[in-house]
Amino acid sequence: MMAIVLACAFHVHGASRSALVRSSALSASRAPAPARVCASMGLLETLAEKVSQPLGGERSEFSVERNAAEIERYLARVARVNALEPEIEALDANGMRARVDALRRRVQSGEVTLDGVQDETFALVREAAWRALGLRHYDVQMVGGMALADGRLAEMATGEGKTLVATLPITLHALTGKGAHVVTCSEYLARRDAEIMGQVYALLGLSVGIVGIGESVEAKRAAYRCDITYVTNSELGFDYLRDNLATDLGRTVLRELNFCVVDEADSILIDEARTPIIIADSTSADTAKVGSAAQIARALQRTVHYEVDDKEKLVTLTADGTTVAGKLLGVDSIFSAATPWAPYIVNALKAKELYKKDVSYVLQGSSVQIVDEFTGRVLDGRRWGDGLQQAVEAKEGLPTSNVSQVVATVTYQSLFKLYARMAGMSGTATQESAEFESIYGTKVVQVPTAAPIARRDYADVIFVNKEGKVRAFVDEVARMHKTGRPVLVGTASIADSEALSAALAAAAIPHEVLNARADKATRESLVVAQAGRLGAVTIATNMAGRGTDILLGGNAGALARVWLRAQLAPDAAASLDEQLGGVALPAQPSERATALAAAAAAAAAAERAAAPAAAAGASAASELDLKLARAASDVPLAPGSAEAAMREALEAVRSEFALALVAEREEVVRLGGLHVVGTQRHESRRIDAQLRGRAGRQGDPGSSRFILSVDDDVFRIFGGERVKAIFSTMRLSEDTPIESKQVTETLDGVQKRVEGYYRYIRSQLFNYDMVSAAQRKQLYKLRRQVLEADAAAALELLAQQCDVTAEGIIAEANKAAGKPDAAAATAKLAQFFGGPSVFALTPADLDGERGMLSVDAAKAAARAALAAKAKALEGKRADLAAATARYLLLVQLDALWKKHLSDVRNVQDMVGLRSIGNRDPLIEFREEASDLYARMLKVAAYNSVFSYFSYAP
Repeated sequence: MMAIVLACAFHVHGASRSALVRSSALSASRAPAPARVCASMGLLETLAEKVSQPLGGERSEFSVERNAAEIERYLARVARVNALEPEIEALDANGMRARVDALRRRVQSGEVTLDGVQDETFALVREAAWRALGLRHYDVQMVGGMALADGRLAEMATGEGKTLVATLPITLHALTGKGAHVVTCSEYLARRDAEIMGQVYALLGLSVGIVGIGESVEAKRAAYRCDITYVTNSELGFDYLRDNLATDLGRTVLRELNFCVVDEADSILIDEARTPIIIADSTSADTAKVGSAAQIARALQRTVHYEVDDKEKLVTLTADGTTVAGKLLGVDSIFSAATPWAPYIVNALKAKELYKKDVSYVLQGSSVQIVDEFTGRVLDGRRWGDGLQQAVEAKEGLPTSNVSQVVATVTYQSLFKLYARMAGMSGTATQESAEFESIYGTKVVQVPTAAPIARRDYADVIFVNKEGKVRAFVDEVARMHKTGRPVLVGTASIADSEALSAALAAAAIPHEVLNARADKATRESLVVAQAGRLGAVTIATNMAGRGTDILLGGNAGALARVWLRAQLAPDAAASLDEQLGGVALPAQPSERATALAAAAAAAAAAERAAAPAAAAGASAASELDLKLARAASDVPLAPGSAEAAMREALEAVRSEFALALVAEREEVVRLGGLHVVGTQRHESRRIDAQLRGRAGRQGDPGSSRFILSVDDDVFRIFGGERVKAIFSTMRLSEDTPIESKQVTETLDGVQKRVEGYYRYIRSQLFNYDMVSAAQRKQLYKLRRQVLEADAAAALELLAQQCDVTAEGIIAEANKAAGKPDAAAATAKLAQFFGGPSVFALTPADLDGERGMLSVDAAKAAARAALAAKAKALEGKRADLAAATARYLLLVQLDALWKKHLSDVRNVQDMVGLRSIGNRDPLIEFREEASDLYARMLKVAAYNSVFSYFSYAP
């Protein structure tokens, strides 16, 4: 019997819920009993065999041996940096700046390479950090900085000080004078890191800029021209596209892309690689069709009228579905070119089946806000394309927004490959080391931790359904909460976080919830910072890029900031209750701290009252938040300012809170530290590792465990039915967990298949994108030449378009059957080049060799006509000829590029079908995209020439 074999294959915990609680099946205080050994092939071995086949994408594993050799090489160099420390310590501030200036001159003159000055630069940065921040880089942090300076991706565990590490390679590469960028995933992190680390750079005489969302062109240009620039990945991408849409050089902001360090690199370079950055024009949506399609989608039934592929995110209408939809609409065919209904219906079905509220998006007022599946945050300003946004809005009964047409687009893969050298930091990168190397040419270096990791990761437990999983989850949290041990619960979506919140509420377990809903997101930093307090229970969606450390016993600084912010508000008591939620203050602030807070509030009010009218547009709340952020950082402040008063109040109350939290930290450490509970495996093991990494930071104790069910999305979509079918033969109750290291390894196998699948998808997107990227790079280079051209160069560029036009007309005439018609060719040339009065060429002038028409004669006449036209325009106004040439060239290139993007997208959508005929879709795409691009450039030349000669001011 299979059941007997299975009993040998697993260690199975008690068969009832009460038995599960008593046996401490999920206890983090001891390791689970080992799985029994059975001579026969058990379920686990069968399951492992079934899930071991990859879904796509070849991959080489991270090399431990190579990494060890790299670390050894870097440590030898760290010794050389350490040897310089006494010499650097002896320098005063002016001496340090002088040394940096000397290094800068030597690098920019070509006397030495960056490698030749790296040791001295790193020693200077280390000393500057100690003087400015009281922080000295550990040796392992120096190793991380060296890896980044070499253009590597440094994997450093949570809490290891990646922000400080970045100062080393950024300073080194800033010496070139070409700029160095720190790229983060949020503006908050960019601004925070720039203001704090800016003190280090200031000591070294380096300028720092921050690129904010929505800032003026002038402000952005100034920030990008600083030695060091902090910017978000999305704003960098949009600035790149906007620069290449500018019709005036004065509207561009970027300079040469020299060097960057990408924070949370795996999230930006891998997870977000599937989503391009897009600038689009908007046009009115066909509201009637979108609404009717939503009604049709509600009437159609899954498996009967359409099939859904959750893995591929595809919906396919069946023959019955096509017929029923046509009848409901009263049309003969939903695929008719005259009345194309099919795209609307397919989008409506995708909105119904694949894009779920509180998972893929949230509703904020009357708008649909997309949720980032990797960070759990709302993606402000992002919209789905191709009519999907409107389909989701119609499903929710909201007003339909305008549809968009892509004007410019770039992927992060293409964008970051434009840098002369790129480096990245992440807490989890080794799983994707092959992809980083193959796509970005960046090798992963795993940097050792400063202190040994004390976290204990327990084996996963899996249940046959979600009901059993949720009950076990509540028992796990209840047991931890009863002892006072803090618990962090990770979920994959808003819906999951709220369902688990309801389960804990039913069990009377107080807790905090952090997800993308507006009311939750506003308290993000406080909720995360206090997740390590005694008895705290926190439910959060994906923890990637949260940017706030979880300190055991609580974060005194974060609590002090919340308390002071409330004191600065008009109704301090109400504001404090709203901000704190269920978080208790560790101590009642003293009279001194309260008095300092009142003085800070009075100073802030006085400064706002004295502010010029132009500043009155900013809200009092946003102004206070900005002042408080500066006060909470280490940036220098003006004596006697409201910010200085805030800093004094903050420090007073922070010291009081920190003293009160000492005992609490000791108790949390005694209990075992933070316990992390994962409630679903994600599509990538990296996301799970990021969640686990929240426990055990900097040598703290901690533990983690994942509580799963076969119903979880990752298993349901990627082979869960087979897993469930095998598990059902065991006839276990829904409250019986299966726990084994082998189970965990088997589930890892499922995740590896998922990762392999998405890796394959990304590689395919990359291959297709490289075709578009080459075309985009060439087009943007041509645009830049037009923008930067002086009068003579602008007219020469237009003259080259005249050559293309004349050559094209003559080539077309020469290809005609029989003898080329010189008269017809001359007439067509005259049509483009200003008419017979300007284009002085007769049919006889076109006589060439072997009976063909002369291309050279046509080109010479075209250039002569251009010179005459330019002279006539100059007679109207100085520089009018060149200005008109620039304008028309840019307008034609932009308009036709927009159409080209649409055409290429259509080709990419359709070319996959050609694999049925044993033709490689990628090769087919390259050929067709190349033909389309060549045709676009030819049409741009024809249109520019025709428009120029037609212009009559």
